[in-house]
Amino acid sequence: MCLFKEKIESSAKYLPSAKKSAYDHMVCDSIPESEFAQYMENRNDMLLYVKLPSWFKVETPVSSYNPDWAIVLNGPDGERCYLVRETKGGDDLRHIEQRKTEYANKHFDALGVDYEVITPEDFHSMRC
Repeated sequence: MCLFKEKIESSAKYLPSAKKSAYDHMVCDSIPESEFAQYMENRNDMLLYVKLPSWFKVETPVSSYNPDWAIVLNGPDGERCYLVRETKGGDDLRHIEQRKTEYANKHFDALGVDYEVITPEDFHSMRC
């Protein structure tokens, strides 16, 4: 007799340790998010990053939107740069996701905050 029929996958790969964040570990929803957290840990200009909580919402005409990351970088002249990033595994977004990110771009632009949707190939393009 077997108690469990399916093998349950460990969530350890979604919990990278963090030293440059407000938390000891980052709870990530996907492999690209986990890879992005590790990338941010290794940046010399990274001051702080945080995975935004689920209650942080941007209201858009299509539905509410929860971006992934808030980031503070140390710029080349010592100024701080504030960024918001949405991580995706690829460029092929569903129509509703594409619309939400378009509205989020307008929202953060109005606030003067640098916002982008990025994939693992784009990680190194993040600049202050």
